[in-house]
Amino acid sequence: MNKILIEVKLPAADMVYDFFIPKTMQIGTMTNLVASVFSKLSKGAYLASESSVLCEQKSGLEFNSDLYVYETEIQNGTKFFLY
Repeated sequence: MNKILIEVKLPAADMVYDFFIPKTMQIGTMTNLVASVFSKLSKGAYLASESSVLCEQKSGLEFNSDLYVYETEIQNGTKFFLY
């Protein structure tokens, strides 16, 4: 399978959504797309910006935005916070 399922929580708006992302997507692109979706769904509670950050929930790790998903430890069920 070329896509994996991740969970992203937006603490600022108390929202959680699941996303299917392709393994061939860069982390920076993934972050921008997820931030854009949350910006629209939160009705102004969250505004996407170039400084948006996805952090893995367990470790707090922020992945290098230039890496591709397949180059990281991200797998089905990985949970993130969006800041």
